[in-house]
Amino acid sequence: MKRVIKDLLKTLVKQLTATTETSRVAPSNKAPEKLRFTNKAISKMKYWGLSEAQVWDVFSKGASIKEGIMTRTYNGYEIGIAYGRDKKTGQYVIFSAWKRQRR
Repeated sequence: MKRVIKDLLKTLVKQLTATTETSRVAPSNKAPEKLRFTNKAISKMKYWGLSEAQVWDVFSKGASIKEGIMTRTYNGYEIGIAYGRDKKTGQYVIFSAWKRQRR
């Protein structure tokens, strides 16, 4: 019984003092050097003819569709990205990118 209470108190303190990221905060104020690309994202960018600058533009100025997905509409087309945050380093990671005709 004593052990259970001790574990509960440890968990409570951990939860109360932990820092959390809000998923609603747009990553627009993050520096470009904090952005990384997976191999899949690089291959998708090559396939769609997208540059890192275009992906950065979507990341910094795009609209958040849902958690981890952003898009930006241009004249006649739309670029989208799937991103997340590395838990160890805190860097933003681009998992995938795509380009499609505007709906």
